Amino acid sequence: MLNEKNDSADQHPKNHRLNKVPFYQRPLSQIEETELFEIEKLEEGWFVEFKRELPESSKVARSISSFANSHGGLVVIGAVENQKNRNFDSWKLMTKHQANDSIERIRNASIAHLTPSPFYEIEAFKHPGDGNDEEKCWLVLLRIPKGTNGPYLHSNGCVYVRVGDSAAPMPLNDLGQMERIWSETAKRKNDLKERIEFLSDQYLNGLPSFQFVIAADEKLFDENSKEAFSLFKKHALSQHANSTKPLFNRIQTLDNSYVARLINQLGGPASIVWDFDRSRRLHIIHLPIATHLWERSNYQESIGDKFASAGLEKLRPFLLNQTNDRCIICNLLPSLYFLSIVLYKIKAFHKELGDHALLRLNARAVDVKNTIPYLDTKRYFSEAESLGVPQIFRDLDFISPLNQLSSWIELSELDESQAGLNGIDLSNTFTVFILAGISLGVSAYISAGVSETSREEIEIGELVRNFSIMASTAFSWTNRSNPDAKKVRF
Repeated sequence: MLNEKNDSADQHPKNHRLNKVPFYQRPLSQIEETELFEIEKLEEGWFVEFKRELPESSKVARSISSFANSHGGLVVIGAVENQKNRNFDSWKLMTKHQANDSIERIRNASIAHLTPSPFYEIEAFKHPGDGNDEEKCWLVLLRIPKGTNGPYLHSNGCVYVRVGDSAAPMPLNDLGQMERIWSETAKRKNDLKERIEFLSDQYLNGLPSFQFVIAADEKLFDENSKEAFSLFKKHALSQHANSTKPLFNRIQTLDNSYVARLINQLGGPASIVWDFDRSRRLHIIHLPIATHLWERSNYQESIGDKFASAGLEKLRPFLLNQTNDRCIICNLLPSLYFLSIVLYKIKAFHKELGDHALLRLNARAVDVKNTIPYLDTKRYFSEAESLGVPQIFRDLDFISPLNQLSSWIELSELDESQAGLNGIDLSNTFTVFILAGISLGVSAYISAGVSETSREEIEIGELVRNFSIMASTAFSWTNRSNPDAKKVRF
């Protein structure tokens, strides 16, 4: 749908440095309708393309891929160039319906003709001119940053690059140009993988934990802006519900990162961490898992009350039938609850920052070898009764390869209507958690009562009830080192 930008300028704080950036390189979220007259000063060429009207989908895809494979650029739909000098000549504005239709056709063209589909911004603007037709007063801006996952291949088998004012197929013998595109993509993938490994290893401490990694497909916002830090701090320290305390209570900056932590009686090693590497637009989320020690010899004296306060009392009959005399129980529900809060904060942070890039997520569980995962759902106990209580036999790596971002879990848009509770993201959380649970050897039936991971089949009633209890009452949270955790890290 269209975004009619009728708010006053003082409601859209902008980084003053954006005024020094050429109009065709500025994020669309930072452009006001009163600034559209700057388009009349542009010239069609390496970074700008004027379109009287939207051409067929194949040609639109050529323009998008040529900018993404080169140095980025701006397509103005509803503008006419002067054929003699390629300067702006006149406007050919459209109706609101035509603008909506153009946006939809561009999205379909990118998906249908480009592999992979590059990141781009697209938005309809109402032209502020006094003499405009009241109906035909709209134009569409399509901004394509330089791609970071190229080369972007057209469906006709060509790789297009920008040459002057047109999209030109790259010659097959232009090995230097092709190598540049491939090497830049490979460098970014390797850099991302190495940074993830470096950051995630900082939080390996022998405590059973989840690690979630979120990355953006493309780079958009200014990583050095003060606005990014202020918004990070705002969302990290905000309450996720009226009756709760903020999930984080410490904010700090560290090399390229903004870091939010929950520091409490658990101490630093067991704290919840949200680490945002601003230069790579990379989030590392470290969530300790609530653990309880099961010892058959003294469960009546010392375990009963602890299990009851932690909501684990229903698990005791199943544990008595286990052969293990001593083991660690990992209660996954608190981690799931915390994940829903952090995902909500991350999506809201990017949205307010004006960064609408696609976010993808990867996950792993660490230091969980020889532990028993637990969820308070009917499916869990049904499966425990028929198959026995599940047990994790070994630690596994991330769900998807770190250097293959396209294979990561795609996060959906933030859906306020399905949040269930204030300040949590249910839709993404359950999809992610099912896959994370499967990586632990926990079936999808146990984790959410479904046989597949599609959102349409997820039944979340039981877990929403548990979330409500956690949000309104105090629940037991203990965390202990796993004696079977790896002692040597490489």
